[in-house]
Amino acid sequence: MDILERFLQFEKDNDLFSRAYCGEHYWHFIRFGVYHQIRGINESEDDSYDNSWMKSSSQEKIKKFLRIVLCAVKMLFMKSPKKADILVNDQNTYINIDGIRTNVFIDPLEKFFDMQHAYISVNYKTNLVRKYPNSSTAMLKLFVALFLSKVLNIYDDIKEEIFLDTLNDTINCEFGTKIKHLKAEARNSIILSKTISVYAKKLLKKVQPKAILTKHHYNGRVFVLTNEAKRLGIPVIELQHGMIGLKHAAYNFIDTAASAPYFPDYILTYGNYWTDNIRLPQGSKAITAGYLYSDDRIKKLAEIKRQKKAVFFYSNFNLSLIDVLVSFHDIAKSNGYTVVCKMHPREYANWKTYYPSLYRAGIQVIDTPVDIYELFLSGTHHVGAGSTTMLEAIATHGHVHIHSSARIYLDDMLQLGAAKEFTTAEELMDNILLLDCDASFQKNNEIADYLFEPNALENQIDIIKRIIS
Repeated sequence: MDILERFLQFEKDNDLFSRAYCGEHYWHFIRFGVYHQIRGINESEDDSYDNSWMKSSSQEKIKKFLRIVLCAVKMLFMKSPKKADILVNDQNTYINIDGIRTNVFIDPLEKFFDMQHAYISVNYKTNLVRKYPNSSTAMLKLFVALFLSKVLNIYDDIKEEIFLDTLNDTINCEFGTKIKHLKAEARNSIILSKTISVYAKKLLKKVQPKAILTKHHYNGRVFVLTNEAKRLGIPVIELQHGMIGLKHAAYNFIDTAASAPYFPDYILTYGNYWTDNIRLPQGSKAITAGYLYSDDRIKKLAEIKRQKKAVFFYSNFNLSLIDVLVSFHDIAKSNGYTVVCKMHPREYANWKTYYPSLYRAGIQVIDTPVDIYELFLSGTHHVGAGSTTMLEAIATHGHVHIHSSARIYLDDMLQLGAAKEFTTAEELMDNILLLDCDASFQKNNEIADYLFEPNALENQIDIIKRIIS
């Protein structure tokens, strides 16, 4: 049994979703962070567990507090949220497409529905541009409540803290890891819930939406919004935003009934591949819908010609992949291939520190925003580890090479022959040379459509209209 299955069984066996701190359930808030510590994942490398601001240094907390104050003052001069059919929990998924700043998940739907955007968290820069209401006042209250809870010891639940100490010992026995700040995270999650829920209730009362759209649900503040919406019978729809599947803790449950109140009613997935590989709580449903951004870019960039000897690496905090890249560069060059490494957006600023050997090697690196579909469609070979990027590359009919460290995530694609596995630079070069000598290679539209359902815009419009009707 792999570590995720053990974790899911562990939380069910210990009835963790039913545990309460000061009368409030907390496990759904902290489970992702607990799981990441068990797996040894650095949360700074994964944006899904978004309580990192609670762990900031004193200087960072002061800066964030001042930004929240600034945002709260600016909010006094903004319009109140208006009544609308759909409330968009705007999570700042904006990129530049053809020179236009675009929310790739929401903007294509905007003209078909009556929408009101809002920020359940504080994104002061984008909010001031877009003039959307946010939870800055609630965040101020949260910040003060967190401070007072430490000074005055309010929100203490001695009985539950004793349980959490015992639970941490049990986790250590089962997984060989002690969870840092477990009691503090449970207490902080309750304070977050009590403060943000006030804003969420007011927001829902003002907008009176028929549905809520969100990019992802597993964020403490979004949990609160989801819970308040479900109490009012307002359906919450999540638009798939990345790599979900049987290895993603946020989309897999054994204790399905207990986790339901904080989970969206619907997950609109990219394709049947994703729909078939998640285990949702009772009452939640995955619906195959397609990926708006992928659909749009493939259509608009259809005329791009592939460079026959272009190899693109896609970094994603995988040191083993970078080690192969550094060795591969000279081998590829001697065989007439060009090599480019596209950094993950969260690596842009610090990749030279993360990967000094790559920096010294003088390999061409892309460390600024770029239309990744231009790379997919212009490169012949695409090399990476476990991420949605590799599946997008498969869907655009390039040759895809997966590092063996990511087999656990993409084994099904390897079994289908949609990608080649490698461990060393020499093995990767051999695979590339063999593929380039194989004249029988043909596009596999069946696999592409299995990954990304065609006609995403039409599908999403139809599904959302049925939900809100």
